[in-house]
Amino acid sequence: MQYVNASLGSIIISTIPLVTPIFAFLFLKEEITKFGIIGLVVSFLGVLLIVLGESMTNSSLKGILLMFFAVLSAVGYGIVVRNLADRYSSITIVKWQSFIGMLLFLPLFVTYELRDFVQVNYSWEASFTILKLAFFGSVLAFIMMTKVVRGIGLNSANMFTNLIPVITSLLSYFILKEIFGMQKIIGIGIVILGLFISQIPHIIWHEKIVKIFNGFY
Repeated sequence: MQYVNASLGSIIISTIPLVTPIFAFLFLKEEITKFGIIGLVVSFLGVLLIVLGESMTNSSLKGILLMFFAVLSAVGYGIVVRNLADRYSSITIVKWQSFIGMLLFLPLFVTYELRDFVQVNYSWEASFTILKLAFFGSVLAFIMMTKVVRGIGLNSANMFTNLIPVITSLLSYFILKEIFGMQKIIGIGIVILGLFISQIPHIIWHEKIVKIFNGFY
Protein backbone atom coordinates (compact mmCIF):
# COMPACT_ATOMS: atom_id res chain seq x y z
CA MET A 1 0.00 0.00 0.00
CA GLN A 2 3.06 2.30 0.15
CA TYR A 3 3.41 2.03 -3.63
CA VAL A 4 -0.20 1.91 -4.85
CA ASN A 5 -3.22 4.19 -4.58
CA ALA A 6 -5.88 3.03 -2.12
CA SER A 7 -8.60 2.97 -4.79
CA LEU A 8 -6.54 0.89 -7.21
CA GLY A 9 -5.56 -1.37 -4.32
CA SER A 10 -9.24 -1.95 -3.54
CA ILE A 11 -9.91 -2.96 -7.14
CA ILE A 12 -7.02 -5.43 -7.15
CA ILE A 13 -8.10 -6.93 -3.82
CA SER A 14 -11.63 -7.30 -5.18
CA THR A 15 -10.28 -9.69 -7.82
CA ILE A 16 -9.76 -12.32 -5.09
CA PRO A 17 -13.22 -13.87 -5.62
CA LEU A 18 -12.67 -13.75 -9.40
CA VAL A 19 -9.39 -15.68 -9.16
CA THR A 20 -10.50 -18.06 -6.41
CA PRO A 21 -12.77 -20.33 -8.53
CA ILE A 22 -9.87 -21.24 -10.83
CA PHE A 23 -7.60 -22.40 -8.01
CA ALA A 24 -10.45 -23.88 -6.00
CA PHE A 25 -11.38 -26.05 -8.98
CA LEU A 26 -7.77 -27.10 -9.63
CA PHE A 27 -6.82 -27.90 -6.03
CA LEU A 28 -10.11 -28.53 -4.24
CA LYS A 29 -12.34 -29.73 -7.10
CA GLU A 30 -14.86 -27.17 -5.89
CA GLU A 31 -17.29 -26.27 -8.65
CA ILE A 32 -18.86 -22.84 -9.00
CA THR A 33 -22.58 -22.56 -9.75
CA LYS A 34 -24.25 -20.45 -12.42
CA PHE A 35 -25.46 -18.17 -9.66
CA GLY A 36 -21.87 -17.89 -8.43
CA ILE A 37 -20.58 -16.77 -11.82
CA ILE A 38 -23.33 -14.17 -12.24
CA GLY A 39 -22.86 -12.96 -8.67
CA LEU A 40 -19.09 -12.59 -9.15
CA VAL A 41 -19.47 -10.46 -12.26
CA VAL A 42 -22.25 -8.28 -10.81
CA SER A 43 -20.41 -7.76 -7.52
CA PHE A 44 -17.14 -6.89 -9.25
CA LEU A 45 -18.92 -4.27 -11.39
CA GLY A 46 -20.28 -2.75 -8.20
CA VAL A 47 -16.78 -2.53 -6.71
CA LEU A 48 -15.55 -0.77 -9.84
CA LEU A 49 -18.35 1.80 -9.53
CA ILE A 50 -17.41 2.49 -5.90
CA VAL A 51 -13.70 3.06 -6.43
CA LEU A 52 -13.34 4.33 -10.01
CA GLY A 53 -14.67 7.73 -9.01
CA GLU A 54 -11.58 8.28 -6.88
CA SER A 55 -8.06 9.20 -7.88
CA MET A 56 -5.86 6.50 -9.42
CA THR A 57 -2.60 8.45 -9.26
CA ASN A 58 0.50 7.69 -7.20
CA SER A 59 0.57 4.00 -8.17
CA SER A 60 3.67 2.21 -9.39
CA LEU A 61 4.20 -1.08 -11.20
CA LYS A 62 5.96 -2.39 -8.09
CA GLY A 63 2.91 -1.68 -5.97
CA ILE A 64 0.53 -3.28 -8.48
CA LEU A 65 2.64 -6.45 -8.68
CA LEU A 66 2.84 -6.66 -4.89
CA MET A 67 -0.93 -6.28 -4.63
CA PHE A 68 -1.50 -9.12 -7.08
CA PHE A 69 0.97 -11.22 -5.05
CA ALA A 70 -1.22 -10.45 -2.02
CA VAL A 71 -4.25 -11.70 -4.00
CA LEU A 72 -2.50 -14.99 -4.79
CA SER A 73 -1.43 -15.28 -1.16
CA ALA A 74 -5.04 -14.84 0.00
CA VAL A 75 -6.24 -17.52 -2.42
CA GLY A 76 -3.45 -19.85 -1.31
CA TYR A 77 -4.36 -19.27 2.33
CA GLY A 78 -7.97 -20.15 1.59
CA ILE A 79 -7.00 -23.40 -0.12
CA VAL A 80 -4.80 -24.46 2.80
CA VAL A 81 -7.49 -23.54 5.35
CA ARG A 82 -10.13 -25.46 3.40
CA ASN A 83 -8.00 -28.60 3.64
CA LEU A 84 -7.42 -28.12 7.36
CA ALA A 85 -10.91 -27.00 8.37
CA ASP A 86 -12.38 -30.51 8.24
CA ARG A 87 -9.71 -31.89 10.58
CA TYR A 88 -9.07 -29.10 13.09
CA SER A 89 -11.14 -26.49 14.87
CA SER A 90 -11.01 -22.85 13.80
CA ILE A 91 -9.36 -21.81 17.08
CA THR A 92 -6.64 -24.45 16.70
CA ILE A 93 -5.84 -23.35 13.15
CA VAL A 94 -5.65 -19.66 14.07
CA LYS A 95 -3.62 -20.41 17.20
CA TRP A 96 -0.93 -22.26 15.27
CA GLN A 97 -0.85 -19.88 12.31
CA SER A 98 -0.42 -16.95 14.71
CA PHE A 99 2.37 -18.73 16.60
CA ILE A 100 4.21 -19.67 13.41
CA GLY A 101 3.70 -16.15 12.07
CA MET A 102 5.25 -14.72 15.22
CA LEU A 103 8.31 -16.92 14.77
CA LEU A 104 8.66 -15.82 11.14
CA PHE A 105 8.28 -12.10 11.91
CA LEU A 106 10.42 -12.03 15.05
CA PRO A 107 13.84 -12.14 13.28
CA LEU A 108 12.73 -9.34 10.93
CA PHE A 109 11.46 -7.28 13.85
CA VAL A 110 14.69 -7.71 15.82
CA THR A 111 16.81 -6.88 12.77
CA TYR A 112 14.98 -3.87 11.37
CA GLU A 113 12.56 -2.47 13.96
CA LEU A 114 13.84 -3.17 17.47
CA ARG A 115 16.02 -0.04 17.71
CA ASP A 116 13.12 2.26 16.77
CA PHE A 117 10.72 0.28 18.95
CA VAL A 118 12.62 0.89 22.19
CA GLN A 119 13.03 4.61 21.45
CA VAL A 120 9.37 5.44 20.81
CA ASN A 121 7.20 6.85 23.60
CA TYR A 122 4.00 4.81 23.56
CA SER A 123 0.61 5.98 24.72
CA TRP A 124 -2.22 3.84 26.07
CA GLU A 125 -4.45 5.03 23.22
CA ALA A 126 -2.04 3.71 20.58
CA SER A 127 -1.53 0.44 22.45
CA PHE A 128 -5.30 -0.04 22.78
CA THR A 129 -5.70 0.51 19.04
CA ILE A 130 -3.10 -2.17 18.31
CA LEU A 131 -4.86 -4.55 20.70
CA LYS A 132 -8.14 -3.99 18.86
CA LEU A 133 -6.42 -4.67 15.53
CA ALA A 134 -4.92 -7.87 16.93
CA PHE A 135 -8.23 -9.15 18.32
CA PHE A 136 -10.78 -8.03 15.72
CA GLY A 137 -8.63 -7.75 12.57
CA SER A 138 -6.56 -10.88 13.14
CA VAL A 139 -7.79 -13.43 15.67
CA LEU A 140 -11.57 -12.99 15.40
CA ALA A 141 -11.52 -12.36 11.63
CA PHE A 142 -9.46 -15.48 10.91
CA ILE A 143 -11.57 -17.67 13.20
CA MET A 144 -14.77 -16.54 11.50
CA MET A 145 -13.22 -16.91 8.04
CA THR A 146 -12.19 -20.49 8.82
CA LYS A 147 -15.70 -21.35 9.99
CA VAL A 148 -17.24 -19.81 6.87
CA VAL A 149 -14.85 -21.63 4.51
CA ARG A 150 -15.78 -24.90 6.20
CA GLY A 151 -19.50 -24.12 5.99
CA ILE A 152 -20.06 -22.72 2.49
CA GLY A 153 -16.80 -23.40 0.64
CA LEU A 154 -13.89 -21.23 -0.48
CA ASN A 155 -15.60 -19.68 -3.52
CA SER A 156 -18.62 -18.43 -1.61
CA ALA A 157 -16.53 -17.30 1.36
CA ASN A 158 -14.20 -15.16 -0.76
CA MET A 159 -17.18 -13.55 -2.48
CA PHE A 160 -17.66 -11.51 0.70
CA THR A 161 -14.28 -9.85 0.07
CA ASN A 162 -16.16 -7.46 -2.18
CA LEU A 163 -17.89 -6.07 0.89
CA ILE A 164 -14.58 -4.50 1.98
CA PRO A 165 -14.91 -1.34 -0.16
CA VAL A 166 -18.62 -1.18 0.71
CA ILE A 167 -18.02 -1.19 4.47
CA THR A 168 -15.01 1.11 4.05
CA SER A 169 -17.14 3.64 2.17
CA LEU A 170 -19.90 3.52 4.79
CA LEU A 171 -17.49 3.95 7.70
CA SER A 172 -15.67 6.74 5.87
CA TYR A 173 -18.98 8.57 5.47
CA PHE A 174 -20.05 8.28 9.11
CA ILE A 175 -16.64 8.52 10.83
CA LEU A 176 -14.43 10.53 8.46
CA LYS A 177 -17.28 12.59 6.92
CA GLU A 178 -16.13 11.77 3.38
CA ILE A 179 -18.30 12.58 0.37
CA PHE A 180 -20.86 9.85 -0.34
CA GLY A 181 -22.23 10.41 -3.86
CA MET A 182 -24.84 8.62 -5.93
CA GLN A 183 -22.17 6.58 -7.72
CA LYS A 184 -21.07 4.98 -4.45
CA ILE A 185 -24.65 4.32 -3.41
CA ILE A 186 -25.40 2.55 -6.69
CA GLY A 187 -22.11 0.62 -6.48
CA ILE A 188 -22.88 -0.57 -2.95
CA GLY A 189 -26.30 -1.74 -4.06
CA ILE A 190 -24.81 -3.67 -6.98
CA VAL A 191 -22.20 -5.34 -4.77
CA ILE A 192 -24.84 -6.49 -2.30
CA LEU A 193 -27.04 -7.71 -5.17
CA GLY A 194 -24.13 -9.73 -6.56
CA LEU A 195 -23.43 -11.30 -3.18
CA PHE A 196 -27.11 -12.15 -2.78
CA ILE A 197 -27.24 -13.80 -6.22
CA SER A 198 -24.13 -15.88 -5.51
CA GLN A 199 -25.60 -17.19 -2.26
CA ILE A 200 -29.00 -18.25 -3.65
CA PRO A 201 -28.02 -21.97 -3.81
CA HIS A 202 -27.17 -21.84 -0.10
CA ILE A 203 -30.54 -20.39 0.91
CA ILE A 204 -33.15 -23.11 1.43
CA TRP A 205 -36.20 -20.96 0.76
CA HIS A 206 -34.84 -20.09 -2.71
CA GLU A 207 -34.95 -23.72 -3.88
CA LYS A 208 -37.88 -23.05 -6.24
CA ILE A 209 -36.08 -20.08 -7.82
CA VAL A 210 -33.03 -22.29 -8.44
CA LYS A 211 -35.22 -24.85 -10.23
CA ILE A 212 -36.83 -22.16 -12.39
CA PHE A 213 -33.43 -20.65 -13.23
CA ASN A 214 -31.98 -24.03 -14.18
CA GLY A 215 -35.00 -24.67 -16.39
CA PHE A 216 -33.77 -22.02 -18.83
CA TYR A 217 -30.59 -24.02 -19.56
